[in-house]
Amino acid sequence: MGQFYYITYPSNLENGQLIKDRIKQFSDYNNFLDCNWFVYTEDSAQSIYKKLSKGEFENDKILVMKVDFSNYWGRMQKDLWEWIKKER
Repeated sequence: MGQFYYITYPSNLENGQLIKDRIKQFSDYNNFLDCNWFVYTEDSAQSIYKKLSKGEFENDKILVMKVDFSNYWGRMQKDLWEWIKKER
């Protein structure tokens, strides 16, 4: 069964399009703010990080963390709420 993970990185990351393309290789993702993403995958946080950071980004700041959506609240775009509900 899959898990939700949060991914973030600096907005001034050199070659930022490459990391975006790597995130999009996960079958299910949501880019809810500029450099902030959720992915739904069976991979671990470490595995996700390794896939994103290999080569060009090994020394850059990238955070990957598991997210539990059992208790959340806020104001975001409608497609994010729909995406979360679809995956749960």
